[in-house]
Amino acid sequence: MKKDNSKHAKTEGKKKRINTKLITIIALSILLIASVSYLVYYTYSQWKNKKMMEELANFVTAPAVKENTEGTSEEQRKTALLENLQELKKQNSDLVGWLAIDGTKINYPVLQTDNNDYYVNHNFEKEYNELGSIFLDKDCDIQKPTANFLIYGHRSNGGQMFETLTNYKEKDFYEEHPTFEFATLDEVFECQIIAVFRSQVYLKSQDVFKYYFFKDAENEEEFQDYIENVKKLSMYQIEETAEYGDQLITLSTCDYHVTDGRFAIVAKIVDKSSKN
Repeated sequence: MKKDNSKHAKTEGKKKRINTKLITIIALSILLIASVSYLVYYTYSQWKNKKMMEELANFVTAPAVKENTEGTSEEQRKTALLENLQELKKQNSDLVGWLAIDGTKINYPVLQTDNNDYYVNHNFEKEYNELGSIFLDKDCDIQKPTANFLIYGHRSNGGQMFETLTNYKEKDFYEEHPTFEFATLDEVFECQIIAVFRSQVYLKSQDVFKYYFFKDAENEEEFQDYIENVKKLSMYQIEETAEYGDQLITLSTCDYHVTDGRFAIVAKIVDKSSKN
């Protein structure tokens, strides 16, 4: 009986080891399938988003292209751009503008809704997409306007959204591209960069400068305090600055130098063209 019990115990032990290995293999297989499925989904989402953005850009900027086509004046280009944005708004009523930066892949619609969560993971067609959209802070008012247009966007390994905004970490790039274009539905603005910096999202209890809270200024002191702080943070010296009464635009994205890191550029509007 002892020998039979021993043999039975060995058999049971062998079965348990086989079952454990089988369970492990099944679990790893499921994990592998899930990982591959997510990779395929993510790759497809990036491709789909890129294709959609290219189609939107072609619609909005053709013939309103940055480099004027033969026979097209700068005034005609801007007029066409504003007309195309009015048409595009019929597809998504949340459209408030268009952002284009030479030397980058940034040539995107800017959206706005009553919260800062929706377009974190929804595209222009209001479909779920991890790349989200470029969007204006809910507390900014283009019509009023508020002192600062605070615009957010994700970064992407594929170079989409605000990934190439980080080109401005290099001073040489800034010197070659000191301005960018932002158009609302009524006006086209030329924006002069005055600061390029890294920051982070801080705890509420931390008494430090939090650039992402500044959307409007109640007085000159509040405005100048913001300018002085972003100039101090700037990664390199920029002679251009801003004065109370100037319209600001801040572009903000993630950065990975610290936990909850941020990278931002601040510009002032130096020229604008209105629709006729």
